Amino acid sequence: MADVNTAMRLAYATSSSLALQKFAMKQALTLCGTGKLGSGQCRAEWTVLPLIMVRDDMLMTGDLSFAREHFDELVPNALGSPNTPWPIDAATGLINTTDVLIDWPRGMRDRYVLTDTNSVANAFSFYGLTTLAEIAGWLGRTADQQKYTEQAAKLKTTINKLMFNGTAFCDGICSETPHTAFHSSVYMLAFGAVLEENIASTWNYVRSRINPPFTSNGAVSQTDKGFPPPPPIGEHDGMPSSSYVSQFVLQALYEGKPQDHGKSSLIVMTSDAKNSWVNMIKQGATTTMEMWTTDEKPNLTWSHPWSASPGFIIAWYLFGIRALAPGWTKLAIKPAPGTLTHGKYSLPTVKGPIEASFNSEDNGCGSLRLSISLPLGTEARVSLPWRAAASQSQDCVMMVDGTVVKHVVEDAHISIESVGPGKHTFFLLPSAGSATQLFI
Repeated sequence: MADVNTAMRLAYATSSSLALQKFAMKQALTLCGTGKLGSGQCRAEWTVLPLIMVRDDMLMTGDLSFAREHFDELVPNALGSPNTPWPIDAATGLINTTDVLIDWPRGMRDRYVLTDTNSVANAFSFYGLTTLAEIAGWLGRTADQQKYTEQAAKLKTTINKLMFNGTAFCDGICSETPHTAFHSSVYMLAFGAVLEENIASTWNYVRSRINPPFTSNGAVSQTDKGFPPPPPIGEHDGMPSSSYVSQFVLQALYEGKPQDHGKSSLIVMTSDAKNSWVNMIKQGATTTMEMWTTDEKPNLTWSHPWSASPGFIIAWYLFGIRALAPGWTKLAIKPAPGTLTHGKYSLPTVKGPIEASFNSEDNGCGSLRLSISLPLGTEARVSLPWRAAASQSQDCVMMVDGTVVKHVVEDAHISIESVGPGKHTFFLLPSAGSATQLFI
């Protein structure tokens, strides 16, 4: 199931053909759907992933017909039901099941302590509920959208109350299961299940657990003290998870701290640690392997989609090209290039290719010069990373095609709404050096 989900996203990021993705989505639902769609007897993660595939299909194709016809049958993919092993504990309000994969093989689970009420099932359930609410909104089912949004918010509050220990997420209810495996915080952060006040410490925890650590001498930095140390210096293991979970690690690093501007994720993607894509190449791989090395699984395959997440992560997160509404009618372009000085990407869509290229340009606002090309029928929210001191943010203005425009400042970015079709160039400029301000 994870292979299908990743393969579909890879195809969306690289191919204009959409037929295979829709076929794969329907096949996934024959295994893990309910009612007329399928048997519904899948582990927790595999139950939610087909719902994510339906959401992605709607965004990428603009075709709402499948979800409209089968919405009620899709509900159990996010909720506990007689057809799925996801009972909700009445005493805690949390999902209660041990039918979870966590990671594979078992040795890559960072000593995860599995209990009936565990972090993985609850993180995926929250992801399923928010996805279901989003789908309902696109279908005009406002009552359902409100219902599942409220259920997701309630679950999120409970998760953070019972499973967060002040630093990271426990594998279960903290008072009963205090162990904090890497995966518990990764899934929560990647799926947006972390309350605002807990995001910074959760992101720092995830970051601190990846070896090589993010300091030059191999030691845990001052800001990371108090967190479990990475593996001993010299082991150079990389992330303490399999290549399957790596996509959620990258999402967590990108989503959890916009002020990082993708620096940490870029370090992970270009690392030559034992658990890395560079090390796959060193072992002779020409496509992504099933696992990082044969140490994890001696009979691994040498062509496995679930390990290939950078293929869509680069498009959706590094270049920041994301669909916001079905059929790409609304989209976001929010580059997070880390230390990259330049880059170019062309993303095929049903509306036509969306192109983005950037070059670093530090003129006091510490940002990029971004050029984009949008096809007809699209409207974009464009954001530039802003790396200067927060107190100076109002001293930088956004120039669009040579004109100063009205913008908003948030999360270490300066953004503009409603950019229309055609070719446009964006960069930030200190206000003292800008031309006459013509706000549009």
